Formats: sequence, structure tokens, C-alpha cells
Amino acid sequence: MEKFTGDWLSVRKPADTAARSRELALRFVEKTPARPHIVDFAAGAGANALYFESETKWGAPDTAPRWTLVDGDPTLLRRAQGLVGTVQTSLADLSAGVSDVPLDDVDGVTASAFFDLVSEAWFDAFAQMVRGVPLLLALSVDGRWRWDPVHGDDNAIMSFLARDQQRDKGFGPAMGGDAAAAMVRVLEKIGYTVSVQRSDWRLDNADSLLLAAMVDGIADAVAPYDVNPEKWRSDRQHDIEQGTLRLCLGHVDILAI
Repeated sequence: MEKFTGDWLSVRKPADTAARSRELALRFVEKTPARPHIVDFAAGAGANALYFESETKWGAPDTAPRWTLVDGDPTLLRRAQGLVGTVQTSLADLSAGVSDVPLDDVDGVTASAFFDLVSEAWFDAFAQMVRGVPLLLALSVDGRWRWDPVHGDDNAIMSFLARDQQRDKGFGPAMGGDAAAAMVRVLEKIGYTVSVQRSDWRLDNADSLLLAAMVDGIADAVAPYDVNPEKWRSDRQHDIEQGTLRLCLGHVDILAI
């Protein structure tokens, strides 16, 4: 299964927070009862719960939800303890699905930067399991990108990245950039009303650490394919050092009611 380190999650957190649709988050909160029980899947170190605490009325003690944070990494779950009000954690191998996660008294389900990693069949089974409660599924990549300045190898590199994003990461062939459209189709089929808003990363010189991590991560991901990314990597790292590199990377947030 694909693993993400705490360092990577920390580096990306500011970009995630800036990108997310606060409108959809507020609408999700309004669709839940007072002091709801919210299950957050692939919770990592609790960034999603922290986002709701800082950006919605859930930051107030009298409205704070009871969170169940579900993840397969015990180290990250330990980091999440104590970050927000009432939190319990659930260690679960999500590659096997969510049937072992208790969902009887749940008022809402959230997840962030996860569902582009799973297959459509996995997501369909997930949707059936959580059916009937509001869902806020944030920050799925959708295949859009724009580098500035343009590099002659951008198209080839990003084409192979899109291919890599759809390899099996432990949940079946990943949806990758096709995730948003597939998720909407599955959710509407089972009766949800779905709202979608863009939540693009817009990175510049202030995000140099994340840009450097992105360049290295992309170059490493495409290296097994029929491409040599090293000149692209070197040129892009030079752009970062010069403070000139910009990246718009497409993501979407999905609210399902």
C-alpha cells in the first residue's frame, strides 16, 4: 500500500489549507447535527480535523464533533491524538475496504487527498458502506496542471505521471486524474446530490519546499517509464533556486448530500 511520511504531510499542509473549498466545508457542517460523530478516512496525522476546527464553527467547544480518525499508520495516528477536542483513532488496513470500521452512529464522513489513490470498484464499495450520511471528500487530483515557466519536457513528464497515478497502490488500479468524474458518477447513482469545486494548489516561491518535494517526487515516479527525467529535474530545481517556478496543480473537493 502507498505510504506517506509525516514530513510530506507537514510540507503539503499549508497548500492543502489554502486550496480547499471553505464553502463546501461550511455546507457540510450545516448538514450535520449538533456535536456530531464524524469519521475521517485515511486521516494521517489529523490535518482534516484541524482544518475543520480552524475554518468552521467546529472550533467552538459547544459545537465540536467527536472524531474517529481511521488510518493504517499507527505512528501518524499517535501524532493526531490531542490535536483537536474529542478524538478516537481506529487502526485499519483500508486496502481491504471499510467493512471493519464501525459506522452505526456516524453523522458524517470526511477524507482528504485519498480517493485518487483507490480504484473505482473500491470507491463504489466505500460509497455503499457510508450511504445516507453527508460526505466531504477533499483534494483529489484531477489531471490538470500548469508549470511556469514552460519546459520542453513538461508534457512528457506529466503524461507519464498521469500514468503512474493510475497504478495499483494497494486498492486496485487507482483512479488518479479520473477520480473526480468517477466519484460523482458513483455517488449520484446511489442517490446523493453532489457539488464539486476546484481546490487547486497554486504554488510559488513561498512554497519552495513543497515545489522541491514535488519536482523530486515526480521525477522519481516517472523514472521507471520510457523517459529520462534528470534534465527536467535539474532545470526545475534551478528554477526553484532562482525563485521563478510556479505550479498550478488541479484538485477538486466534493460534497455529497
